[in-house]
Amino acid sequence: MPLVAWTSLLSAVAIAPSSTAKSPDGTMSFNEDIRPILSEHCIACHGPDPDSREAGLRLDTRAGATEDLGGYAGIIPGDPDASEILARITTDDLDDRMPPADHAEALDAHDIEALRAWISEGAHYETHWSFITLQRPELPEVRHTDWPANPLDFFTLAEMEERVLSPSEEAAPEVWLRRAALDLTGLPPEPETVQAFTANPTPEAYERAVDDLLGSPAYGERWARLWLDLARYADSMGYGSDPLRVIWKYRDWVIGALNDNLPFDQFTRQQLAGDLLPNPSEDQLLATAFHRNTMTNTEGGTDDEEFRVEAVRDRVDTTMQVWMGLTAGCAKCHTHKYDPISQTEYYQLYDFFNQSADADRSNEEPRLATPTPKQVADRAAAQAEVDAHRQMLNTLTEDLQSAFETWLAETGALSAADVAEASSWSYIGPFTTDGFDDAYGQNFVNAGEVDLEKTYKDDTLAWEVIEGEPEFFPFEGDDTAHYVTRTLTVEKPTNLYVELGSDDSIQVWLNGSSVLGRKVNREAKPAQETLRLELKEGENRLLIKVANYRDDSGLYFRFKEVNADKSVVDLLAKAADERSEEDNRKLKEHYLSVTPLRREARGELGRLEGRVRQIDGRILRTPIMQELPEDQKRTS
Repeated sequence: MPLVAWTSLLSAVAIAPSSTAKSPDGTMSFNEDIRPILSEHCIACHGPDPDSREAGLRLDTRAGATEDLGGYAGIIPGDPDASEILARITTDDLDDRMPPADHAEALDAHDIEALRAWISEGAHYETHWSFITLQRPELPEVRHTDWPANPLDFFTLAEMEERVLSPSEEAAPEVWLRRAALDLTGLPPEPETVQAFTANPTPEAYERAVDDLLGSPAYGERWARLWLDLARYADSMGYGSDPLRVIWKYRDWVIGALNDNLPFDQFTRQQLAGDLLPNPSEDQLLATAFHRNTMTNTEGGTDDEEFRVEAVRDRVDTTMQVWMGLTAGCAKCHTHKYDPISQTEYYQLYDFFNQSADADRSNEEPRLATPTPKQVADRAAAQAEVDAHRQMLNTLTEDLQSAFETWLAETGALSAADVAEASSWSYIGPFTTDGFDDAYGQNFVNAGEVDLEKTYKDDTLAWEVIEGEPEFFPFEGDDTAHYVTRTLTVEKPTNLYVELGSDDSIQVWLNGSSVLGRKVNREAKPAQETLRLELKEGENRLLIKVANYRDDSGLYFRFKEVNADKSVVDLLAKAADERSEEDNRKLKEHYLSVTPLRREARGELGRLEGRVRQIDGRILRTPIMQELPEDQKRTS
């Protein structure tokens, strides 16, 4: 079904009047006429739940309703007078009458006659309406056969005639056009469009007007609103802090699907399983964000697995409600009493969505990056500069060879206890303030107790691990504060020297104590500060804060001596003739990364790498569904 037809069907269903439904042959409809009566008055005690079933009678299935219960049956098809259900709902004996007076109201005469007629016709059951294949119905008979202009008109006219109503006069062309425009686009037609249409309102003009409205971008925008409600689209994560969620690319996908008239089967498949299609396109992956609109809760103290499971349940419930018209959620706890879903079936459905890679993370991973063409070009150019500069830095030229040999001789006597073993860096920021003084003076992170699991600013900021050993950290944002931290572990008390540079301020804490505070308007450069770190035996926590006033900022950091790499010191301890080619290669790489002769070049590399990270940070990333690898599948 094309989406245009599907949205028209939604509109028709929304305004269709309710009535007693009849099959084409004039018989009673179980789903429309009988199921509501049984659900309201009988199913609680005579339904699918064996724990609450009374007298062994089950009325939600034909087999249960017609079962011989010892000389009688609840329903005997074709014979209402012999059916126990009719006897019980019509008896004057209050002890025998069903439903019991303390349980539900007695059936009214209309309901009793409906049950009688249905049993007389053979008590034909139907499965849930959403499981029945759509069939094109016969057109109902109408008296005013000259009025219908299309098949739908027969149904509306038949309903009107049954209620002794007659159609309104045909709307004037300008009224019709306004109604059509508001229905299809949510906007009134332009005055010049109305004038052109009313000047020549031929049948062809009506068709062209509808085609123009369906071709308008506003068509997709108008009808996407209905679907986005079903998709739980909200631009935020929900729960207590309700932080921002950047997922508008999915909204645009829905609008585009409607405007492109994407067939409904593809519209369905791409949203529920776009990531599982062969070589999925960017659009097909964006479509899966339908199920990333679930609420997530990353506040401190919450259990990620608990809310991951809640998200999976929401996906099951939403899928069944939106596509199948079923309230499946009750089956989380017990076999559904009113819809045909067992508890086992619910968790079989749950297993499909339980294999997704998202896990209530504050960064909303997995996400799909959708860079603009300019961002792609800028990043490629920046990365090419990084690669070329790194190639230059990794080349040991002749003029560096003698310096390298001298360095080997001078540092070879160091022991492993003379340097620190450093962890990876972790970063958090930016903390935005109303002014630079606040950015510098306010403590956003507790220096005495750095908790890398903690989140800040209503869960919108979390610590991120920075891989490698960058000498430059780029920071963005006016009047902002940024933090980096790592641990330094030594085998004995050690003094370690580091070189720092920053713009526009820098503060340093070691094991919770302030060891440097500098508030100065300057451009960040390497080695603006030299700092001695007095490390205690064991693990030491280093925390650095940079507050920026205007324009881009950053931090330079390097160890002044051998660098904090214990593995390098172990290699230096070996005799020269005992080192392998791989050992010598590692030593050369390390020397090139610390030699003062390449300090400015390394600083430039840090700046270039920072440029790549800045571009990456500005690229839009949309949460999507992604299946776990086979070796990580969960057991449901």
